[in-house]
Amino acid sequence: MNHVDFSGLQLDRSGKKDQSNLVPVPPNWYNWQRGDITKHMGLRLQIKAPAGAKADNGNPLTVSDIYDTNNSFYIRYGAQFADYIKMSVSAVVADGKAADPQFCPKAGGGQRPADGLARMVSHVGDKRHMKRYKLQGGR
Repeated sequence: MNHVDFSGLQLDRSGKKDQSNLVPVPPNWYNWQRGDITKHMGLRLQIKAPAGAKADNGNPLTVSDIYDTNNSFYIRYGAQFADYIKMSVSAVVADGKAADPQFCPKAGGGQRPADGLARMVSHVGDKRHMKRYKLQGGR
């Protein structure tokens, strides 16, 4: 993740889902588990209500109490946060030559070549090769 801007999201503290008490979502609802968004390198973001968070009516607050002011609905699915996240991919290419294969640890010892991605990169945009070089778990 390159950038996030959740300013369009508001927490409905009323607990009634009537938008009567909308406040900014507190920062402790957003937990970066991997990566550093301040360096534009966010990798994993967890969004959840802190333990013990209560609505005005005494009921526990949940992520579904977050109201999306840009789209005028409450959060029901995690994918709804995608509207507020900008993704990017960066790469460094030098000399136009393929890199030498690198080896990755293999379960049970030994090594295996991690050259499938290097082969796939040379075919980016060529759909005939995408299925053949799909990254899959294990070999």
